[in-house]
Amino acid sequence: MWGLRSADDDGDDEVLAPDSVLDSDLEVEDEFDEDLVDDGFGDPDRIVRLWFEGDDLTRVRISSSWRSKLAGRSLDECFAAAIMMANMRVAEVKPRPTPRFDGVDFAQLPPVSARSVAAFQVLFDGMHARWDEALERRAQRPAAESGARTGRSKGVVVELSATGRLSRVSLDQQWLAGVEAPVIRSHVMRAWRQARAGLVPVGDDQAELIGLETEHQLLVTAFEAMLNPGRGVS
Repeated sequence: MWGLRSADDDGDDEVLAPDSVLDSDLEVEDEFDEDLVDDGFGDPDRIVRLWFEGDDLTRVRISSSWRSKLAGRSLDECFAAAIMMANMRVAEVKPRPTPRFDGVDFAQLPPVSARSVAAFQVLFDGMHARWDEALERRAQRPAAESGARTGRSKGVVVELSATGRLSRVSLDQQWLAGVEAPVIRSHVMRAWRQARAGLVPVGDDQAELIGLETEHQLLVTAFEAMLNPGRGVS
């Protein structure tokens, strides 16, 4: 988990009381603890900070003096900056290892001949056709099937991307005028849980393309092994 959980986060899973009760019952957080600023993801002015486990939002922290620190900006913008930082970190691309086919016995391949080369050509043509079909399905997927989901709680609207990643927090300005940081935080978490519960994941077309790429590499490796039977395959 990224970040630490404090005692006043314990009520996040409970049914929320009316805002007037929350205002009186929840302790307003102090300023950000200097020891925690390296955890989670925040906006440059340290007004909002978010913690995640994978794509799951686990904690929200809002400065108790957020109104005086906004300096003409909106709290929505602070959430947007924190979300951008979180998604940049989550979206870091890790290089995929080169596929290895140690378990494949390429010694069983037929010798090079017009017939074996023609058989490989049929396999390659089929692979290319499947690749084109996968790209076409990806391009023609309707926007309505994106899987994006919205959750609402009081004056908070939370939007998730098709993959379940937090993409936006919108706050009603009139509602904000009468609430403090703990109330906002609690309703952000409740709206996120509502959005997450209703999320319908879309098909993982990226995984399909990666699978086709690996299969294509296997064909290439097998073809090279047939052409060079004594060289061995790495």
